Amino acid sequence: MFLASMKSHAVGASLAFAIALHNVPEGVAVALPVYFATGSRWRGFLYAATSGLAEPAAVVVLALFFPSQVGGGAWWRLCV
Repeated sequence: MFLASMKSHAVGASLAFAIALHNVPEGVAVALPVYFATGSRWRGFLYAATSGLAEPAAVVVLALFFPSQVGGGAWWRLCV
């Protein structure tokens, strides 16, 4: 998404929207089995939220391993 945003803000925004839209059924697919197994909505939400954090965490890890690819003011743009 970062590279798409560097190319064009419209492409970056479209890609961000598509990823967010994809994450809804993914979160439901994680939360519902946990909810039905435990009866706890909070635990289902917690597992779904934790699984959703895998993508941003991977971006941070990859940016740390490949710092030359993220140069200039890129870290600031990632945080804003």
